[in-house]
Amino acid sequence: MVHAGLLILLLTPPAPSAPQEAPEAVVIEVQGAVSVDRAGGDGTEALRVGDLLEAGDLVAPSPGARTTLLERDGQPRRVEAEWEVDASGGAPAPVFLRTAELILRFAERAGYDTEKPSEPAGPTPRPAVPANGIPVRVLTPTLHWLSGQDVELYRVTLISSGQEIHTFDVESDTFAIVPPESALTPGEAYQWSVEAFPGDERSPSVRFRVLDREGMDRVAEEMRDLRQTELDPESVGRLPAVALFQEMELLYDALASLEELIEAGEEPVNPALLTLRGYLRAATRPPHSDGGTGGTDAP
Repeated sequence: MVHAGLLILLLTPPAPSAPQEAPEAVVIEVQGAVSVDRAGGDGTEALRVGDLLEAGDLVAPSPGARTTLLERDGQPRRVEAEWEVDASGGAPAPVFLRTAELILRFAERAGYDTEKPSEPAGPTPRPAVPANGIPVRVLTPTLHWLSGQDVELYRVTLISSGQEIHTFDVESDTFAIVPPESALTPGEAYQWSVEAFPGDERSPSVRFRVLDREGMDRVAEEMRDLRQTELDPESVGRLPAVALFQEMELLYDALASLEELIEAGEEPVNPALLTLRGYLRAATRPPHSDGGTGGTDAP
């Protein structure tokens, strides 16, 4: 069961760091074996995505390896040969500060991770995502549900302000994209349910909301800025994108990008990212998957 307190823990923004307290760089990509010799005299260790670097740290890629760092000015630096991190002295850019603070915040909670929830064995279809009151950033979101039986037809019902506003049928699949003619309204809250049709009991409804127009515009602008600085949110810029999504409470987007980041790399990641994944998995866990009511009562 996902409790309101967990979401509060996830969504409470970190206290702003003073510029001089921020690290000099965040590791956002590692390809191959890359080591770092810490300036503080802690010895040489393998460099991982999510590591924070200080002035004087010596980064050393092995032959054919490379790493990409997000520096304090918000620009990426690709390192393919030995390079010593220098002190920039400038105020950190928002994208850098947001990413570094995410790592620092979850490093303090290290050691928490969860497995992906398994599908229920029962025959009644159950909504999976979106749920738990978590926002989505599109007007035609994809609705996913879990089902332990073979069904020829599902009926999905969308509810707003206690009224059924849209109903549509889906053959066989356990997901459906809200059709354009049923596009949702920015800033509005919705519920949805699913049933195996005809004759089966309708599932309990779960809640989600649509990001407001201002939020959608901000996401679009931030994604555009990342691409313009060669931080593609679908590749080298995944970690900055995770930080943005988490800050905006877009936990499904944050988890999807983080899973892709972890699965794409051949090298281990900083434990803080595994802790973050654990919290995101718990917060987005499908309702009823643990026999309880899931996160349907979370704010």
